[in-house]
Order: sequence, then structure tokens, then C-alpha cells
Amino acid sequence: MAYYRVNDHLYFSNAVSARDLDKLLYLKITCIINATQRQQSAQHPSIDFHRISVADSPQEDILKHLDRATNIIHETARRSGRALVHCKSGVSRAATICIAYVMKYQNLSLREAHDVVRKARWAIRPNDGFWEQLMTYEKRLRHTNSVEFITIQSLRLPSVYRQEYSNMNQL
Repeated sequence: MAYYRVNDHLYFSNAVSARDLDKLLYLKITCIINATQRQQSAQHPSIDFHRISVADSPQEDILKHLDRATNIIHETARRSGRALVHCKSGVSRAATICIAYVMKYQNLSLREAHDVVRKARWAIRPNDGFWEQLMTYEKRLRHTNSVEFITIQSLRLPSVYRQEYSNMNQL
């Protein structure tokens, strides 16, 4: 079971971990945001449950859910609770929501928010469509963009991965 801690009141995980009630109670999770269409989460009277039904597809509109999801996390933190955001693998959808939260409520750029969430779990990788929507969200929040799409050896990817892919080309 893997739980990734973004800060004192925000964790993210995969769907399997989100069903481990003993561990959720141990971590004092008081709110679960399930960012899947079908995966189940643990149910308990002391845990608020919210489903944000999104597919992990570049064509999926996750942007329309970001304010609701980030506000739920913020309200949970305001009440001294802890939120767990999960998707099937804990890589794309849950990471996208956590990045949006950090941008909005910690007043960080998309690049900085990505770095914060990536420190919790190195393997995060929002799909390209979610990246585009995070860029739109950042523009809405900050009126500027800190990330752009770049092309490295015919690969189109967010500029936060420039160094990583440049290093791979040197091997």
C-alpha cells in the first residue's frame, strides 16, 4: 500500500490503497476524493466521500472539476482534516488534482506545484490533455504560464521534463 503525502492535510494514492480502511484511519483521513469512474474507495462514517468521475484520457475535461476538488481539499484542511485523492494508479488524475490544489491554495506556479507533488511521488505523470488543462488553470489563477509544451526528438512534452529527457539523450 502506498500513500503519498503532499502536506499535512493532503495525500494521494492508487485505488487499492484507497480501500485499506485500517491505514486510512491510521493516517486520520477524513475525506476521500475518488477521481475514477468505477474504482471503489473505503467507506466509513468518519470519512466524507466525493466522486469526481473522470477517465484518464487526454480528451477528458478535468478542468471543470478542479475548483470543486480543490475547494473540498481546502475545506477539509480548514476543519483540521486530511484529504486523500485517488485514481486507479495515483499517477495522472490524482496528481493533477493535487497540483491544482497546490497552485490555488499555496499560490505557486504550475512548475512549482508540480515540483511539490513530484517530491511526494517521483512517478507522477498527468497525461498531455491534463497538462494543457493545468496550463489553462494556471493562466486563470496567475495570468501567466510557467510551463509550455516542447518537442525533444519528436516527443511533445511539458517543459518540466526538459532536463529529464535531455539527460536521457546523452546516454
